[in-house]
Amino acid sequence: MPEADNRDELIEQLQTALDSRVIVEQAKGVLSEQGAVGVAKAFDTLRAYARRTQRLIDDVAADVVERRLIFSVLKRVR
Repeated sequence: MPEADNRDELIEQLQTALDSRVIVEQAKGVLSEQGAVGVAKAFDTLRAYARRTQRLIDDVAADVVERRLIFSVLKRVR
């Protein structure tokens, strides 16, 4: 049924967006702690790094949460 397919697709899209949001929020917390900065500055740092390295923000966030990237490295890359 087309309606059911659309609903399932929408549910999957919403779940993906929620999962992405959760990982970004976790990364903001990690960076905030590591850099002794507020969460707004942590997010700015995360976003700037993702843009400079041409990566998706949720991929960078996952690296932060998994401790493959740390605050000082994100700040250092130009």
